[in-house]
Formats: sequence, C-alpha cells, structure tokens
Amino acid sequence: MKLYSLAHSPYATRVRTLIAKAALDIEICHPEEALRTPEFVDHFPMGKIPVLELADGSQLPDSWVIMEYLNETACGGSNSPENPLERAQMQMFARYADTYLSPGGLFGLFKLVGQGGGAHSAEEELAALHAELARLERILTVLPDFRERAIHLGDMALVPHMDFVLLLGPLFGEPAPLSKYPMSEGWFNWAKEDPAVAGSSSEMCDAVAKLFGS
Repeated sequence: MKLYSLAHSPYATRVRTLIAKAALDIEICHPEEALRTPEFVDHFPMGKIPVLELADGSQLPDSWVIMEYLNETACGGSNSPENPLERAQMQMFARYADTYLSPGGLFGLFKLVGQGGGAHSAEEELAALHAELARLERILTVLPDFRERAIHLGDMALVPHMDFVLLLGPLFGEPAPLSKYPMSEGWFNWAKEDPAVAGSSSEMCDAVAKLFGS
C-alpha cells in the first residue's frame, strides 16, 4: 500500500501518526502532480490529500476514512475502544477538528497569512479561534478523564490541528493560545507524550516552517 501525503498537511499527518504508531508497512509518497491542477484531480478524484492506494490499485481518500480502515484491517482495532459509547466519544475529537476547529477557528487565520495580514487585522479571526477552543474545553470537561485511557484515533486526528493553533497564534499576537484552556492544554501535552504523535507533529511543523520560510 501507498499513502500519498504532504508533510505540512494536518490531515495527512494524522494518518502518518497511525502508520508510525502501528509500524505499518506502507510507503509514504509525495504526489507527482501539483495540487489543484487537472492532472492532480485526474489521479485523485476527490482532489485532496491524503489518499491511500491499496494493493489492487484502488484508492481510499479522506483521512478519517483511511484511519478507520487501517485500524480495522491492519491494527485489529487496537487504536479505538471496543465500547460503543467510548468509540462515539473518540469520534467527537475528529468531528471537532474537522467540523469546528479548522473551519471555524483556523481557516480565517490561514487566509490572513496568505494575504500578509498581521495582528491588527485579526481581531475577528482570533475571537473565532477562542470560541472554538472554549468549545473544546467544554467538551473535555464532560468527557471521561483522558488520562485514564489509552490514546486513540481521535487524539491522533486532533493533535495536528492543535499544532496549527500554536503555529498561527504567535503570528497574530497570541504567543500562548492554549494558556486560557487548562483542560485542552493538559490533553494536548498528554497526547504529545506518545512518541508517534510527537514525531509526526514535529515532522509537520518543520515542513510548515519551510513552506512559509520561517
């Protein structure tokens, strides 16, 4: 199998984290075609990365779909709870990352980075980010204590997006954006104690620094 990946992508990073944690024999490849070109879409119909190419040449797009597939087929389900309620709670982490934190709290800051905006122009975007971080704080407050369970797919899915919170915050006058959210900061530090999570996060952050020239 092959994983088509971009090192700076949080979505690809979450899949690479699972591959590293489970020591799966999967080749990680950079796509030959440039993103958002007709050639890229011809090769990858969803038009996005990551994509898992199976042994028969078929493809699985979407990071969460790939993670669940690999966990079931190659990991024996070891990275998700057996209990249905606990699995649902696990999925909340990925849903929060994909449905709330990234579109609600990060995409606006990404847009400003592309436009060369600074702290003076980011008031609304930072307010949106803090609204989403406050949401995570509430979620963690009502979920069972993360310290009493094993790390799971949901943690692996969310950590790279939280890395971007810490990467983008300082660019807009927020040197420690998690400092107001002790549960969230505690969860993030706990998850980063896992070597596979920490290694993949470091790889992504290095790639982001090179991409943006810092």
